[in-house]
Amino acid sequence: MRKISSSQRGFTILETMVAITLLITAMVAPMTIAARGLQSAFYAREHLTAVYLAQEAMEIMRMHRDNYALSHQGSSADDWYSSYFVGLGNRGSACAGAAGCDVDSRDMSTFIDCTSPLSCRLQYDGDALVGDAVSRGMYTHEITAIGSNSLFTRVVRLAPVAGNNNEIAVTVQVSWQANVFSGMKTVTLRSTLFNHYNAY
Repeated sequence: MRKISSSQRGFTILETMVAITLLITAMVAPMTIAARGLQSAFYAREHLTAVYLAQEAMEIMRMHRDNYALSHQGSSADDWYSSYFVGLGNRGSACAGAAGCDVDSRDMSTFIDCTSPLSCRLQYDGDALVGDAVSRGMYTHEITAIGSNSLFTRVVRLAPVAGNNNEIAVTVQVSWQANVFSGMKTVTLRSTLFNHYNAY
C-alpha cells in the first residue's frame, strides 16, 4: 500500500464543519443588522402615515367647527356642543358615542359610525389623484374598483369639557396591525376645539 504524505491529505469532516460554522456566523450578523434596519424603516413609514392620518381627521373637525360658526354668525348658541352636532344633521352624534366616528377626506360632509369594528377601516385608492404630474394615492372610506383595504383604522371621539360649553375635547386614534413588529400599534392625537366665534 502507498503511504499518503501529510501534504496530500484533505480536510477532515470536523475541520469542514468548523469552517462552515464560522462562515455562517460571519454571514448571519450583517444580514441580521440589515433585516433590523429594514424592519425599522417599514415601521417608521407606517407610524408616519398614522400620524398624518390622525392630523388629517383633526383638521377636518376644525373645518367643521369653522364652517358651523361662520354659518351661524349673529346667532346665539347656549349649548355650542349640542348645537354643533345637531347642526350637522345629527351626523356628528356618532363622534360623541363610545364607539366614535370617522371622517372622509374625499367627502368631508360624511361621518362614518364606528360601531362596527371594520366600518372605520380606511381604504387606499392608489390612483385617487391621477390628474397630477405624479400619481398619488388617498386614504378614503369610498370603496372604488382600484381601492384596497389599508392597514389603518381611524376613530374620532369628541366630548364636552366639563363646565365649559365653549370647549370640545377631540381625540383621534389611528391603529394598525404592524407588518413587521407583532401586535397592534396605535397613534393618538388629542386637541381642543374652542368656540372662537361666540362673540358674534
